[in-house]
Amino acid sequence: MRGVKKPSLDTGSHIVSAYAPHLQLDLSVGTVPVKRNGLDSIRQLLDELYVADALISIDPLGCQRQVAEQGLEVGSHYQLQVNSNQPTLLQELEDSLPRTNKGFTFNKKEDLGHGRIETRQMKSLLLNPEMLEDSYAFKDWAGIKSIHQLSRKRYDKRSGKETIKISYCISSVEDSKRVFRAIRDHWKIENLLHYMLDAYLSEDGWSRPAGEGAKNMELLAKIDLFILQCLKTKLGKSIPHVQMLLAKLNPLQLLNLEL
Repeated sequence: MRGVKKPSLDTGSHIVSAYAPHLQLDLSVGTVPVKRNGLDSIRQLLDELYVADALISIDPLGCQRQVAEQGLEVGSHYQLQVNSNQPTLLQELEDSLPRTNKGFTFNKKEDLGHGRIETRQMKSLLLNPEMLEDSYAFKDWAGIKSIHQLSRKRYDKRSGKETIKISYCISSVEDSKRVFRAIRDHWKIENLLHYMLDAYLSEDGWSRPAGEGAKNMELLAKIDLFILQCLKTKLGKSIPHVQMLLAKLNPLQLLNLEL
């Protein structure tokens, strides 16, 4: 969140959201002061939401053992992205997913569009009890069942430039296809929520009050976006077109809209 108005010397707030990509719906909104660790809000969301049997995907910030344990306690599964915040875990992932392809399963998807070709390939390894016993990092993570290496290769048709990014994650599920979908869906909160809030509602340029005021404005914006998305689907029009149609209606007509 940018442009937060603060009545005190606090440095501002961030919004922490729980997003269901298949519903395109934000399930919860919380605010976290910049100076505080967002981990507390992640754990609070896990307590508040009904997530039984769900596969929860969290940014590297949430790659903490207590988050994994709490997720299992509430009946969910986890898929946690790993980076340098967990150096020992990252090192064992890099050691355990070598270039050889023996014993691994693979998932691959290619996307075309916007003048580029993007290829995602995931290499996965199931962890048996012997592997966990011999590990120096994996065995510390409750319920861990699989480890994954994701390669993102992007080719720009116009420039001919190719870039490759490698990332890692751990999961409490064995189904690599489910993990692969979860990784892809993880980015929908950026593409279908954060980007659209800024593109269609100019959210990044807003000036907000701190605390509950910021939280309420965020909630209203997401309700607004949800209505726009429903009307977009119903009318078969683009969101800017829907916004222009709504601008022509009087308040009574707006109140009587059917989604």
